[in-house]
Amino acid sequence: RLPFARRRALGQHSVAKAGSHRNSVVVRRGGAMAVRDMEMSVGREDSALIDGALTGSPLRARGILGMGAALLAGAAMCAVFFSGTGAASEYEAGSGLVRADAEPDSKFPWGYDEVEMCGIDYHIKKVVHSNLGGQGPDEGPEGIKYLCSESVNHKYRRDIIVEMNAVTHYQSKSAHLNGIVHDFGSIHIDAGEQVKMIVHFQDLDGQPLELKTFRMTFYDLDEAPHHLAQEYIIADGHPSTIRDHNTEIHKRNVHAGVEFEATKIGSGADNPEDSSELTHEQKDRSVVLTYRHIKQFHVTMGSHRGHHPRAFEFALHSALTCHKGKVAKTTTVTQTDTTTTTLDPEAIAAMDKEKQGNLMKAAAVAGAVATAAAAAGAAAWLANREQREIAHFAGSS
Repeated sequence: RLPFARRRALGQHSVAKAGSHRNSVVVRRGGAMAVRDMEMSVGREDSALIDGALTGSPLRARGILGMGAALLAGAAMCAVFFSGTGAASEYEAGSGLVRADAEPDSKFPWGYDEVEMCGIDYHIKKVVHSNLGGQGPDEGPEGIKYLCSESVNHKYRRDIIVEMNAVTHYQSKSAHLNGIVHDFGSIHIDAGEQVKMIVHFQDLDGQPLELKTFRMTFYDLDEAPHHLAQEYIIADGHPSTIRDHNTEIHKRNVHAGVEFEATKIGSGADNPEDSSELTHEQKDRSVVLTYRHIKQFHVTMGSHRGHHPRAFEFALHSALTCHKGKVAKTTTVTQTDTTTTTLDPEAIAAMDKEKQGNLMKAAAVAGAVATAAAAAGAAAWLANREQREIAHFAGSS
């Protein structure tokens, strides 16, 4: 059976032809010229009927619907692509890693390394200038300046200047010893005295800095026999603090902030020599002050009455805030042996993110190609069917 549109068009065409025959019979008596005019008029009517059949046919409607579906498919692929790239932008660094203690070794086919994760840290490299309270040993501006390196999980970032200035009167018989001991900063204060200082930060051009995270750890807070010369520090502004769970340091809130005071006798023999290698006793006599988004802060160092000066040793990082993290390994095979390379979490997360982004882009390109091919095929199919229909009607006339 022919489609309805074709049958209707053919029926109308037959009626038109019959009318043409009757008209030619009637008009023939009037002359041959009138017959030719009538047949030309009927031919124009036939053409109009064919055009109408094509324009309103269900075939053409189905073709248009097919092209629309192809375009909608392309739009859907674009939406998937952009939503995928948005998800990748929210990818958290390190989320591609699996902790080794959550699942056994199968999650780490080449094993893992235990590395120390400390976040943002600062390490004193050298003393640039030492004249705290104008007591020397250097001449010039008051204060003490340290050149420090900034690192993230032990990865070097930049150098900065950490400067300390006396806010209250400072005088000590041991001021010439101020500066650095091993990898610690060192400030000497006479027994029964204290000094309040302001700590602030600069870049190497002398411009002020605001630091995202800054830690100042005081070590070896102790006292002399008979509870003399008890060392204490007072941190203004209530920073977050960390002490060992077996701490020997007494903590109490004061008007300005928080105070930490020694409770155990100590001597020079038990002083730490390396801030990253502490004994249990040395950890118990340490306290960490942590500041966030800080430009400057005040801290007071002092001791109660006694006979001998006290040395306050500090670092601008802390082993107490570090923890061990398990980081996956990859292997690179050479001609002679296998070289094992440790990758940190940020590097692995970046590779995972890049792989995810490449997959989304490949899917989007494939979708676009498929959409274009479908649209071109639908257009070609529709044009071919229309040409065949026109040829059919032309042959029927």
